[in-house]
Amino acid sequence: MRRINGLILSIAVGASLIACTSTSSAPAKVQAVQLEKGKDGQPNRLTLTQKASERLGVQLAKIAAAPNQSRTVPTDAIIYDLNGNTWVFVGVAPFTFERRSVTVTTLKGKTAFLSDSPALGTEVATVGVAELYGADQGLGY
Repeated sequence: MRRINGLILSIAVGASLIACTSTSSAPAKVQAVQLEKGKDGQPNRLTLTQKASERLGVQLAKIAAAPNQSRTVPTDAIIYDLNGNTWVFVGVAPFTFERRSVTVTTLKGKTAFLSDSPALGTEVATVGVAELYGADQGLGY
């Protein structure tokens, strides 16, 4: 009987020690970018955390008018896919981007002239574009 009481006491003490110990687990992993797949031909939507945006140094510029009825963006905003198609990442909300097709007619210095693009004044990413493209393609996260 004494042995059973000792065993019960040992189990009770062990259980209480386990209950009192801190079970600190690693913090939950936060994804730097969330990819929302577009449906029915709509573009994917990328939402960065504020910290990810800061780390990438994301900067924006507005699509501007050119004298010859075309539009311009900094060349840094343009990304080429494997097929040679040209794209920009449009800011649709804070830290949120969608890839949009553009048609580049001329490159002059650091300016790309476009015949087909989103509307004048639309903000496009000029820094962090390659990283946005990788995330849009489902790479690296």
